[in-house]
Amino acid sequence: MFFEIKEALKHIFDIYLLLAIAFICLRIFLVDIPRLKKDNCHREANMAKGIGIFYIVASPILYFLFR
Repeated sequence: MFFEIKEALKHIFDIYLLLAIAFICLRIFLVDIPRLKKDNCHREANMAKGIGIFYIVASPILYFLFR
């Protein structure tokens, strides 16, 4: 079962998806977090930082897992 899912997802997780996720992370860290801190929304800034870190960690793992 896992190998069938892996083969189906292999076509989705390519280098272009990895680059798209990297650009999303850059936008989170360079645009969203400073704007949230400027608007005095520190809780939301911390949540955005957590999401960005999760993307940075999870995307290469998924890329190499489904490669």
